[in-house]
Amino acid sequence: MFITSRKQRGFTLLEVLVALIILSIGVLGTAKLQLIGLRGTSDANLQGQATFLANDMAERIRANRQAALAGNYTDLDFSTLNCSSVTATCSDTKDTEALDCSAIEMARFDGVQWACQISNQIPNATPSLTKAGDAIEVQVSWPQLQVDGTEVNENVSISVLY
Repeated sequence: MFITSRKQRGFTLLEVLVALIILSIGVLGTAKLQLIGLRGTSDANLQGQATFLANDMAERIRANRQAALAGNYTDLDFSTLNCSSVTATCSDTKDTEALDCSAIEMARFDGVQWACQISNQIPNATPSLTKAGDAIEVQVSWPQLQVDGTEVNENVSISVLY
């Protein structure tokens, strides 16, 4: 035979309520950690893409030293770029590949192709090529949202000696 006391009635309901509150705080904390992890992964992906693309342009410049010395890479204007049809403007082309280009034509083709790859892979990114003494500064910049909601400019830059 069970003897129940009326003084303890409803106490387990209070325990369940406290347990639910603690559990919900834990789930919210886990969700916040997951969000921070996803943001970090996305930021690292953008950084990796920008580094890869900056290195790609650095290699293009090293391969076309004549145009680099003449300043043909730093004369490129990326603000009026149309990426819908990237084709080579060389005398001999096959599909979108430049086969027989002069140094100037190759520099223009490299710049357009590179800038279009950046705009397709990194949202709101800005490519730039500037002369810095005996080097060309290859830079990819993009806006990035921080955890506190502020926006900062991230960038990757490589100096190419020619």
